[in-house]
Amino acid sequence: MSNVPEIVTGLFDVFVPGTFLLVNLVLVLYRVPVIDKQTTAFIKSVAKDSGLVAVYAVLFGYLIGILLRLLRTEHADNWSAAWLRAFHPHACVGGRGGQGSSTRYRRWAREAFPYLGWIGELCRDYLPEEANRFYERTWKPILAKRRRQNRQFLNFSKLIVGSEDQTLAKEISSAEALNRYISAMCYALIISTVLVAGVVVWNYAWYGTLMLSMIVLAGLYLVAIGVILGNLRFSRIKEVETVFAACYKHRALFEDAAKEQKNQP
Repeated sequence: MSNVPEIVTGLFDVFVPGTFLLVNLVLVLYRVPVIDKQTTAFIKSVAKDSGLVAVYAVLFGYLIGILLRLLRTEHADNWSAAWLRAFHPHACVGGRGGQGSSTRYRRWAREAFPYLGWIGELCRDYLPEEANRFYERTWKPILAKRRRQNRQFLNFSKLIVGSEDQTLAKEISSAEALNRYISAMCYALIISTVLVAGVVVWNYAWYGTLMLSMIVLAGLYLVAIGVILGNLRFSRIKEVETVFAACYKHRALFEDAAKEQKNQP
């Protein structure tokens, strides 16, 4: 039973995006104008056999999902930040500048993961003073020391909290899995959109007709990509906020370590 969460997580953020892209690959392969009759007949025969469908979905869906997982979440996160800077009404400080003037963006729209500077603003402006003091004693020195974002510190914090609190560890893991799923689906949607659009263009060049169903499908995928890019950055920030809250709950672990490091000669 202890492996159930890991299995569910793998199904959620690896298998589902991989199967989605696999379905689109098969759809595109079936609709390509120059596809031979043997390949078309093979696709039809597999589609009629639920057992074969399950086997191919497990084998190739999971493989494609692993390949999507290897694409870094940071890339999709950076695209999301760029999307927010371009379209979010509150991404700019004091409104968008006119032509020839520089535009200042809020930290959550420009800072790299894990957004340690934004967590500092959050503690200072929105959280209780004790949370801000904890940030100043533990997280801020890490940011000042590195002078850039520090993923290693975030991973270290997850491990420390996970060793002390399994409930919070599962909550952090769920937030991380959700963001992996969103980023993998973003990549799968982008690839699927390019493939579907390519089939539409190819079919028009080959037969001179437009495939309305495929055009609608590509449009729906574009809308989904826009929704993901408009929310992925906020979802990742929520993940880091969850880690910070978990660290604050077990702040004695981090504060004792900070005191020992400060007292070293």
